[in-house]
Amino acid sequence: MKKHKKEIELFANEGGINGTPTGRTDIESEDFQILKAKIQEQAAKMTPQQRTELHLLGIKYRMEDYLRNENLFKPNDMPTLLAECIEGLEIKKKDFAAYIGIEDSNLSAMLKGRRRVSPEFALKLEQIFGISATLWLSVQNKNELEALRKERNHGDKPLSMEGLLTSAGKVKPISESKKGKNEPLRKAAGQ
Repeated sequence: MKKHKKEIELFANEGGINGTPTGRTDIESEDFQILKAKIQEQAAKMTPQQRTELHLLGIKYRMEDYLRNENLFKPNDMPTLLAECIEGLEIKKKDFAAYIGIEDSNLSAMLKGRRRVSPEFALKLEQIFGISATLWLSVQNKNELEALRKERNHGDKPLSMEGLLTSAGKVKPISESKKGKNEPLRKAAGQ
């Protein structure tokens, strides 16, 4: 029974059922306990390959959900996702690195977040795990953009279309024009 605990956690994590962090699930409810028992029953019938495929599918769905939802409470960082995929295969990290043709130190740097996933490496991940290279790179890019947004919200000059047109002398600032009449936009359009 203990061997299947990891698969159960895939379905009943802190974010919801089926690995999607879109809502909370009352894990103490009777309905949930019935669902959990059915999952355990099905997990016991699965082959190791089916369990691995299910594990990877859960990671893929979590990545897709993360990209669709602008308001997720925690990022799906690349080191964690990559480590979960490797652990799901129950192989050593050095064996994984050797198989895909990279140095242990490079894989270690990726797993610690010190090195980005390159497009070439993402293609290798796609071939092995069946999770598209585009998805790997999109998650990485979203994480980097979110980090930059947080960084830039602390002191950078705000940029806007109005600010650009004002600084180029194309429009007067809104405070000098008639408020609520969209005058800066009309002037920018040449009307």
